[in-house]
Amino acid sequence: MIQEIVFFNSSYLPENTFHIFNDEDFIKKGIKSAEKIYWKYHNEIIRINIISRASFYPFFGVNKIVFRFNNQPEFPHPNNLVIYNEDGTIFKIVSVPKPIHRLGLDHIQFLTNKYTYKNLLTPVDLIGKFSVLQKDILINDIIHLIVYIDTPTAPPDYTSQRSYELRAINIETGEWHPTWCKYQVPNQNSKGEPIIVD
Repeated sequence: MIQEIVFFNSSYLPENTFHIFNDEDFIKKGIKSAEKIYWKYHNEIIRINIISRASFYPFFGVNKIVFRFNNQPEFPHPNNLVIYNEDGTIFKIVSVPKPIHRLGLDHIQFLTNKYTYKNLLTPVDLIGKFSVLQKDILINDIIHLIVYIDTPTAPPDYTSQRSYELRAINIETGEWHPTWCKYQVPNQNSKGEPIIVD
């Protein structure tokens, strides 16, 4: 089992070094990204090479750690979500899923109709990007991680606000839940909070 996770931000100074020992400890720290990270497994040190800052989310209960890499050559977009086993081996490399929410599908159709025929967008441009590893939830008593997926935007010459499709990934299988989905629209409510649509 994972005994301890140590991660660093900015430098190896004590104030930038964090230790977590369980899931509750991770939530309490409130920090979900690192420039360097290692963990202890059977008293051995397991290191993951991070070229650029990476988001991560540990699951001590099932001995898995999920990473969203940025600019990592071996894990390029759209295959940059990686689930590691406790011993540092890769359990699964996860690709950005196709949207399933009606608003996400409508958005892709809009971009396709308006821009692809002008060669301003290619099929690759229409693939979303992994954004935030938000929180873990139980769906039918199975642990899942909620992942925000940044929906594609219009070409650079067109101003477009961001929207996100929220999807749930089964940590034990590395598969996306087939139906659980929500959508965060660019608008905000009267309190300035994002609006999430079922």
